Amino acid sequence: MEGVHFRRKYSTLSQAVQKAITSNVSDIYSMGGRPLRILLSAGVPAGCQEKDVEDMIEGLKKGCACYDLRLAGGDTVFSPEFFFFDISILGSVEKGSALKREGAMKGDSLVLFGECGGSMAGLWTLGEIFDTPEGNGMARDFMRLGEKERDKIKEIMPALSTDTTMEDIAGMAGEKGLNRRVVEIIGLIKQHLVPRAVRVNRKDIDSRGLKITAMTDISDGIAEELASLCGASGTGALIDLQAIPVPSFLATGQVFGEDQIERVSLASGEEYSQMAAISGLTGGTVPEGAAVIGELTDPIEGMKARGYDGKKRKIVESGYEHDFQ
Repeated sequence: MEGVHFRRKYSTLSQAVQKAITSNVSDIYSMGGRPLRILLSAGVPAGCQEKDVEDMIEGLKKGCACYDLRLAGGDTVFSPEFFFFDISILGSVEKGSALKREGAMKGDSLVLFGECGGSMAGLWTLGEIFDTPEGNGMARDFMRLGEKERDKIKEIMPALSTDTTMEDIAGMAGEKGLNRRVVEIIGLIKQHLVPRAVRVNRKDIDSRGLKITAMTDISDGIAEELASLCGASGTGALIDLQAIPVPSFLATGQVFGEDQIERVSLASGEEYSQMAAISGLTGGTVPEGAAVIGELTDPIEGMKARGYDGKKRKIVESGYEHDFQ
């Protein structure tokens, strides 16, 4: 929904459609399934131009191509004021192998496939570049951008898509004379505007003698998703905040302090990484692309986190809210 999930000042309609597709694909991935078909309903406001329709179609093509999907149909409807996109997705999974949030047990390892923190940092960055409330001054310390650099970033932003890589961004930035620091900043913006859903390689996990007992994607932040998984499985959890992978640009310690890194790693939503409870995990058997961030505990212990200071504390369920100020 325009104004809730995306802002036209930041995002093209193509990018908004791609992000909506990613959100749905991630749900299929989190259940161990394969996405197959989508149906799209689009709300189109008065004043919609032909170029807007072409932009929406481009987003459909790019999103479907990225995840090997097919558009099965859909509908359009007049919207009184804003654009909106509603997607239904169909997928398949082998009988008896669907994954849910329930099923995790005390002693299972808590594993994250992908990173967290980039989407929230990207939103803060957009707020600083466009002088909107989302900035809140949080990104000012690491941006240090001149007006010309900001303008060049704005020129690059519309070209970002779900399948854009950091190498692609480096190439676009290089053509405009931007340095590596700005490349990393654009990478954070990309993570917010057009993230890509992480798919877990279950064959690799099975070959290691491991078992995923529960899984969820990170659409509303680790803290809130962990609460859902623990609630459904009847467990507690202890996570190590230093073990949560964040984009390298944020992990250097030159960008955020430890408190801020903890905040973005726990509360950043729309990441579409996957968090799984895995049994049988021992030293040296960590799956490719994964990081062990904690373990499931007795439910009486609740959800706790070990911070950068080594102290344990209760996790506050501060999920990501999809809303612009």
